[in-house]
Amino acid sequence: MYVSIVLVAIGSAIGGVARFLMQYWFAQWIGLSFPWGTLTVNVLGCFAIGVTYGLTEHAFSRHFIGVGILGGFTTFSSFSFEAMSLLQNDRPGAALGYIGLSVGLCLVMVYVGYLAALGIRQLIAHR
Repeated sequence: MYVSIVLVAIGSAIGGVARFLMQYWFAQWIGLSFPWGTLTVNVLGCFAIGVTYGLTEHAFSRHFIGVGILGGFTTFSSFSFEAMSLLQNDRPGAALGYIGLSVGLCLVMVYVGYLAALGIRQLIAHR
């Protein structure tokens, strides 16, 4: 149990720093008019968690990568705050677009990542 807690803590630190850097880069590159950084982080994180859970059932991978790194990397609280901010700035169309893109793309990417992982497992099994 303690090993899992340490794995999650270290993974969360890695994921949180990666999220910060990606959001910072997007803000510098595109600006802050739309939360592209958070959207990208969440979509990539959903794909990665689909791959992680599709490739392994090992507790180390699921704790360190799934709960730790990807839990620290993706963020529902930032998503919710940014959607609310768009609404407060009288941008309901952008808010609805952001919510729709986030939910739709993230669900699709979890599924795509999981299918990719199953394909990788089949390739490995047939070697």
